[in-house]
Amino acid sequence: MNEDVPDEHLLTTAIIDTARELAARLEEPGPDTRIGAISLALALNRLADHALHVVVAEARAGGFSWQQIGDITGTTRQGAYQRFGTDPPTGPPGLAIRLYPAAESGVRELFARLAQGDIRAVRAQFSKSTAAALSERRLAAAWDHTVTALGAFNGVGAITKHVLGDLTRVDAELSFDAATASARVSYTPDGKIVGLWILSPLIPEFTT
Repeated sequence: MNEDVPDEHLLTTAIIDTARELAARLEEPGPDTRIGAISLALALNRLADHALHVVVAEARAGGFSWQQIGDITGTTRQGAYQRFGTDPPTGPPGLAIRLYPAAESGVRELFARLAQGDIRAVRAQFSKSTAAALSERRLAAAWDHTVTALGAFNGVGAITKHVLGDLTRVDAELSFDAATASARVSYTPDGKIVGLWILSPLIPEFTT
């Protein structure tokens, strides 16, 4: 995968996944979810701008003039050329889609540490905002409640990864003695956790 400039399939997938995740966050009340929504809204804005550059380039290749593009985008011929006549930016603060490469192994280690009771090591991976929202005591209590409801933790099963702008979202199946649960962990490109969810019909939603 090209981690600097997304191809059309990756760009389309990233836009769809980011929009869905943002919509889900906007449905959830509370300031904790709003922190994640800010990052997702900014990521969606960057992705949309990149997509606009792509479709303008295709329109130009198909014979449309700068005047026509200016008319559609609400600017002048010169304004359209100045905005779209060069390649879209690829570096900060541009439109890079950067996958956190250790996301899968990171999720497996995360839940192994939770099972071992190493709460401090887990929180060391949190971003500042996530650490502020989820204290050591709250995280320990939430995990204790989870294993009380679902039984002993057995391990992480199937994993899928999604690119959401600058975030890597990992969806994982968690196996417990009494039931299975779904986990979702969102990483920044440098490996900081900005979202952690454990979902099961048998327990209240655990989220940050």
